[in-house]
Amino acid sequence: MKPDEYGLHHEEWREHQKDSVRWAMDSKIEKISILEAPTGSGKTAIAKAIGSKLRVISLVQTKVLQVENYEADYGFDVLFGRGNYECVHPTAHKWTMADECIFAEVGMNKCGVHSECPYIIAREAAKQSSLASLNYPYWLHTYHKWPLPNVLVCDEGHELPEIVLDWAGCTVNNKTRLEFDLPMFPVIRTNPGQSIRMEVKNSQEKAYEWCNEALIVLRGKYAYFSNSASTNKEHRKALRKVELLGKKILSTAEALQIGSEGSWYIRSGPPQDGERSLSNWKFVCRPLTARYHFPLYFTGNYSTFIMSATIGNFDTFAAEIGADNFRSLCVPSVWPASTRPVYKLDVPGIGRKSTPAAWKKQAEEIANAINMCDPSWSGIIHTNSIVEAGRLAERLARLGLQDRIYVSERKPTNVMMDEWQRQLQNKPNSILVSWAFWQGYNGLDEKIDIVAKIPYPFLGDPYEKARMMHDGKLFLQRAAWKLEQGAGRTRRGRPEDYDTDEGRAGMVAVADGNVTRVRNYLSAAMRESLTEL
Repeated sequence: MKPDEYGLHHEEWREHQKDSVRWAMDSKIEKISILEAPTGSGKTAIAKAIGSKLRVISLVQTKVLQVENYEADYGFDVLFGRGNYECVHPTAHKWTMADECIFAEVGMNKCGVHSECPYIIAREAAKQSSLASLNYPYWLHTYHKWPLPNVLVCDEGHELPEIVLDWAGCTVNNKTRLEFDLPMFPVIRTNPGQSIRMEVKNSQEKAYEWCNEALIVLRGKYAYFSNSASTNKEHRKALRKVELLGKKILSTAEALQIGSEGSWYIRSGPPQDGERSLSNWKFVCRPLTARYHFPLYFTGNYSTFIMSATIGNFDTFAAEIGADNFRSLCVPSVWPASTRPVYKLDVPGIGRKSTPAAWKKQAEEIANAINMCDPSWSGIIHTNSIVEAGRLAERLARLGLQDRIYVSERKPTNVMMDEWQRQLQNKPNSILVSWAFWQGYNGLDEKIDIVAKIPYPFLGDPYEKARMMHDGKLFLQRAAWKLEQGAGRTRRGRPEDYDTDEGRAGMVAVADGNVTRVRNYLSAAMRESLTEL
């Protein structure tokens, strides 16, 4: 059994990789497989190996991951959403994208130049491929009509609960209701974690009824805009908005027919507090758990293979996605724990009720940790909000780090990333205090990575509070997932990211005593890395 037998261009297996591939290839059609494997262990290679024998569709969150990992490294046929491809129709204006296609409502194959359409070419290649990669939104829009794989690979699988809940629910504000002439919102209230009777019909029935009434209106709007979409650009845009809103409400209506009592958060009508004018009315209808909905979207007459570096507690994760029959594998890190320590700083639990002395102690311990490092190192400190970032930056400045501390203004994440890179060019040993870089950022140059506070979901949001009351274990698991994402920004699986006998490669630390609350929900690799400074 050599790597090239599975289409891998590696001369040798990475440590543990052969066993992982053997385990993956032994999956049964009736089972869900859950794999936890550290960053750099070759998870994408496992998807490729499965695809050498079986038809695979791999789902990912980002275009970057599709392009850099699946397409460039392993030859997957990748497909993006229509908005990523230019329209090649001779009458189309420059920069017109395929999601504005005038033939969308009757079928893009009716276009006279459809054989040259980059989107259709990519779509057909992916449909016929034994190695295809789609993003999660595309799959959710098309899974019911897409050719079924033998194995559906769900990359970054720890994010599946959020992906499912986002798709299975919706929020419609009064501005949108008026724009599309939707029916008046019904008055519905449910208590967190339970369903209550409202007159004769319960809340789910009332919400389902409103969704169906809204869909009738939207179908009429769709027919109206379709008649002139080929000649009217504004109507094409309106048609697209109607289509997207209709799909969102339809997915919610379908989901409302699934689940048990108490598994939904529904608030419709006026807000409970503050101004109660019609302009503030909204319709919020979202599941509290993914367990009833995940099987509909991601299981079927194929195997489902879920993989992530941060599954954490397998039983908690499996319960949340409704996987009553599953098998799991935790792949050890190829790097010994001693080469990737995550230091627990001597800080009390940090939270809403923390005293000024606790916040002061946290800043002192963070400053001490930074001062123990090579003074040329740059780094990132993760906070939960822009307010926390500013306050921590002020404390660290008073402790002598004023020349190194940098805080971004509130801007789009990509802009903040660009500005941070310019800051590093001007002052290479800068320390960024940020609320926005928990994930999606590769700190390939930074050496310091400190989590200042355990990132619990924000309980000021009534929906998040209802989710916590519905499942306290998942509340802790979600905090653990985000903690690991933040603590993994500077260790990206490269040899230079890990300590050696010659010295330390960097500093990763947690400055919140509450890490003990989420310890059992961390990945095995993270748990064995935790150590005192």
